[in-house]
Amino acid sequence: MTDVSECMKGPVLLVKDNADILRPLESILEKSGILTVTYTDPARAMEEISEGLHYKLAVVDLSYERSQLYGIHVFNESKRVNPKVPVIIMTGYGNKSLALAWALNGIITKPLDTREFAAFISRRLEIVAQR
Repeated sequence: MTDVSECMKGPVLLVKDNADILRPLESILEKSGILTVTYTDPARAMEEISEGLHYKLAVVDLSYERSQLYGIHVFNESKRVNPKVPVIIMTGYGNKSLALAWALNGIITKPLDTREFAAFISRRLEIVAQR
């Protein structure tokens, strides 16, 4: 059985192409004791995932301004390689039906409140630890 405290530490994969948004998210999680692995390039994240990157939860942005890839591409690669790892999508669109269509484990709508974000991720990691 997995140690709950180990799961609570992550790591959490964060994929967001805007470093000005990604770094504060990374910082708030790390201040909460959650390890992170971050990528501003979704293609690079997908490469690392397919090469066996270890993470307990993925949080990916729905769209990327600096890439022709979308969150669905990262989602699909994560599920192909790690089908049991939960994937949460960040979106400014707040489309709950999108989350259901992708069989997501959660959706985070922007703009984000960093404290709520950290609490949300902590709760998701608790769920992962109980599996």
